[in-house]
Amino acid sequence: MKLANTILAASIAAVSFAACEKRQPEEGPECNTDTVIILDTGNMVQSRSEDPQEDLISDINLFIFDDRGMLERRIYATAAQIQGSGGSIHIRTGLLSEGTYSIYALANAGYPLYPDTEQEVLETRYYFTYPDEFRTGIPMSGQFHGCTVRKGQPVEIKLVRNMAKISVSIDRSRLDKDVSFYVNSISIGGCPKVVTPFMKNTISSGYDTFLKGFSKKDSQVSVLNSDSGWGHSGEVSVYMFENMQGDLLEGAENDSDKVLDPSDPKASVCSYIEIRADYASDTYYTLPGDELIYRFYLGDNPGNFDVKRNTHYHITITPENSGLGESSWRVDQSGLSSYYPYFMKITPGTFIRGKVGESFHIRCEYYPRSAKFDIGMEELEYDRQRGIYNYTIDNDGNGVTLALKKQGSGILYMETGAPINQSEIITVLVE
Repeated sequence: MKLANTILAASIAAVSFAACEKRQPEEGPECNTDTVIILDTGNMVQSRSEDPQEDLISDINLFIFDDRGMLERRIYATAAQIQGSGGSIHIRTGLLSEGTYSIYALANAGYPLYPDTEQEVLETRYYFTYPDEFRTGIPMSGQFHGCTVRKGQPVEIKLVRNMAKISVSIDRSRLDKDVSFYVNSISIGGCPKVVTPFMKNTISSGYDTFLKGFSKKDSQVSVLNSDSGWGHSGEVSVYMFENMQGDLLEGAENDSDKVLDPSDPKASVCSYIEIRADYASDTYYTLPGDELIYRFYLGDNPGNFDVKRNTHYHITITPENSGLGESSWRVDQSGLSSYYPYFMKITPGTFIRGKVGESFHIRCEYYPRSAKFDIGMEELEYDRQRGIYNYTIDNDGNGVTLALKKQGSGILYMETGAPINQSEIITVLVE
């Protein structure tokens, strides 16, 4: 299995603050907000794996510190209190002209935060209670240190999404013709449930990951079973918090080398994609309830395990030949069943003896049924032209009825292709 990765930067929103001349009290009237609580009893069958609105901003927490590290402003504003246009929002507050500040912004926390020091802001941790909790929007953050406020000039801070977007597609063009690979679900393993918005986020414990991360299934992944041309499917996107684990496999040269031993503590905190699929070929198949599982760790290269915030990854999964090139954590075949033993059987047998005027039905039963079958048209036509018999082939092409016409002998030749690769000669004697 090969992977093709392309990294695109995700779009970003901006927050701008208007400058003012005079320092205002910490809790000025502009910081007071009315809170409206809406209790929604809407449709509960709606999928919780619905893609988030990537530009949605429901609320903003702002923390402004002066050049001595003292908290100057703590502001919380909801969407109803925010002004903005063209991908940016505007919040007005009073700051000292020519003053130097450090400003921190956190969008979509869902409630006001009350840190008192810059260190407390930097150590802020944002938690999800379930892996697709986007009701208030994707968490975004931004910071500006050493900002000097000047009269009439706005201060601009870029917000970045604290999550990565991972879009996955399937390339089936290298699979053998007899292979069916139907995706049932896609999910993120080792999916972080917590992020530090103002610092690089690194998960250090399996307790900080979801047992099963952001996932989609059934109709949500139907595009992965489509063919947009040359065996390529459409894309399905999943989301996760940043998880920076760094370079862990120095000698890894390709994706098949990117496997961590289960005893390695990093195995439980590095993030990976898991795809579950129904599978069928001439050799193996999945029974109802069983699935073939593909897994692969995320990162920038075969030795790297970083998943960066505010980044859009495009990944193409390309199974080759049987699609079962490995039997490992990466390609878990434990859900597969085998067609073996294969067989080819001629009924009523390989020697037919009868009299003129009699009829015989000769049929080939074989397994698996996906194997190619040749009923031997050349031999049938040769004996028909000699007048030994007339024949009628079954509708499914796997049997023939002979009407014996003339004394003599003839033969039938039946053959099955891979994976059976067997042939039989049937002798016909007419008395």
